[in-house]
Amino acid sequence: MQEYTVGESRLLKQSFEEFTRATARLQDAYTSLEMKFQQINLELERKNLELKKALAEKERIGNYLTNILESLNSGVVVTDENGYITMMNESAEKLSPVLQNGGRQDCLGALFGDFFPYLQDRHMDEQGAIPPETRCRVQGRVVELYTNPMIATDREDRGTIFVLRDVTRMEKLEEMAKRSEKFAAMEELAANIAHEIRNPLGSIELFASLLMKEPESPRSRDRAYEIIKSVKTVNNRISNLLLFTKRPQPVFRRVRLHELIDDVVIFAKPIIENEEIRLTVSYDESDPAVEGDGEMLKQVFLNLILNALQAMPDGGEFTIETRVNVSEGHFRQHESSDVEILFDDRGTGIPAGHMPRIFDPFFTTKDGGSGLGLAIVHNIIDMHGGAVVADHNEWGGTLMNITLPVISHGRKSGMHSPGK
Repeated sequence: MQEYTVGESRLLKQSFEEFTRATARLQDAYTSLEMKFQQINLELERKNLELKKALAEKERIGNYLTNILESLNSGVVVTDENGYITMMNESAEKLSPVLQNGGRQDCLGALFGDFFPYLQDRHMDEQGAIPPETRCRVQGRVVELYTNPMIATDREDRGTIFVLRDVTRMEKLEEMAKRSEKFAAMEELAANIAHEIRNPLGSIELFASLLMKEPESPRSRDRAYEIIKSVKTVNNRISNLLLFTKRPQPVFRRVRLHELIDDVVIFAKPIIENEEIRLTVSYDESDPAVEGDGEMLKQVFLNLILNALQAMPDGGEFTIETRVNVSEGHFRQHESSDVEILFDDRGTGIPAGHMPRIFDPFFTTKDGGSGLGLAIVHNIIDMHGGAVVADHNEWGGTLMNITLPVISHGRKSGMHSPGK
């Protein structure tokens, strides 16, 4: 066994002591490092939890904003600064003639004008931009468009926000309201004129009757006969005028619209067949009920059917169609419905210059016509809270469109043949 000197033993002991102290320092350093590592882990876990909460909050806010956007009745489309679509909601999809069967995701990254050509092509200004507000017709609907720049936080223009609204019913109601105001003034004037004319007419008819009783002059009797006939014609026109101005009050009750149309079609069927008209009746799948006066509504439908037949003296095709439109309220919780009744003929049509006046009282292009038929139609539909508009169809004929509010609708078959 090797023996160490006293000096070597002392040196070896010092080395062990130094090694022990170094080991203790390393242990302390390791313990300190371990504690710091644990603190860092705790801090990372806290930061990670905060980040998860922030991401969850952002996702909640994003979903909330998305739900609001998807619940809007107005269409919203967002494009970048180059006109490429970055976002579109469901209502905008319904207003695109290209996206009739869905596929909204396919348009992301595409040009706005590719999916809304009726806005891009027809309503650009001289600089090639769409004005902030514009209104146009597409596929029988009236669409109103508002545009606003999308400003980023650095105040730079980052694209455009397009807001589209279907204002078809609103435009109809605006037109009806203007017409109603004009009718109210005309009704008062017509009543006063009728009163002033009828008094002297009675005197003229009386003296003409006395003149006919004089046997010595046949020519006088003939003249008196013509006077009386003219007086009766004028009196008949005044009676029609008073019928227009009276505006009888409807008796409202729940009526099934398709049954009313069936009754009118069956009544008019002999005339339709005699005129060699091919009639097609197409009903909406639902069975709409409206609050109204059934007899008054039948009068409206019969008037429009007879007008259509007169516009097709050589025969032709005539279609009656109903469509129920359901509009959803805020957040899809409340629904309101209206029904469109379309009378579509392939007749001679209405001249463009006459179209704005066809509902005016006393305006007529028919020989011997009173010019009150469509005015009465307007009054009856107005009493029922609806709207009636006329337009040209693609065949050159006339499309009469009546809109009425629906109180309920069930389900039934869409095609129907009255009288069979």
